[in-house]
Amino acid sequence: MLVKELYEDSFLFKESTLAHYIYHLLAKHKISLEDDISKIDRVQADPQKVAELIRKNVLRIHKSRIYSLKKNAKDFIFIFATSQQEAIQFFKETYQ
Repeated sequence: MLVKELYEDSFLFKESTLAHYIYHLLAKHKISLEDDISKIDRVQADPQKVAELIRKNVLRIHKSRIYSLKKNAKDFIFIFATSQQEAIQFFKETYQ
């Protein structure tokens, strides 16, 4: 598997830590997108810089979760959102 494929998968599956780690290695030219993923294990990343990238979320990766909100006595609404507040806001705007 190539780094490019792993990098794309990290976005697809919203694996923020892995995506930021690869991003850091790419930015420092320690790996390229065409390298085999085994090269990732052979190079050193700066853990503090990677942690900072993750904290700042420079790649804007947000995990979605499923929230269940009760509409009435019988019905529940399932909402995909990145936070409970976002789910509640969507519910209020959509269903008053």
